[in-house]
Amino acid sequence: MLTTVNMADWDGICESFLSFFKDLGVIESRDNYIQFNSFPGNVTTSLSISKEGKFAASMPLHSLDGAILTVQFDYQEHLVHVSGSETRYTYKVPSEILALRN
Repeated sequence: MLTTVNMADWDGICESFLSFFKDLGVIESRDNYIQFNSFPGNVTTSLSISKEGKFAASMPLHSLDGAILTVQFDYQEHLVHVSGSETRYTYKVPSEILALRN
């Protein structure tokens, strides 16, 4: 299942984000941003999206940030695609974290 949400639909971003990362780590949601962090002891990874259209991602070996216009949640492939006029990034949920759902 693919869900694409424009940044203008902040409530939709938050709803999809919460659903996508459910049970995989710690989710912090505020008025102006939402953030996922893996549980301590698991592979260290995080993804945050701000209401202003900024994102930050951290995975082992790299970290990125940029400006975005849309967010696409791929529930089947466990990917989050963020894209903007000059930014494209795909965040893949590590398999070690996905195992928490089993």
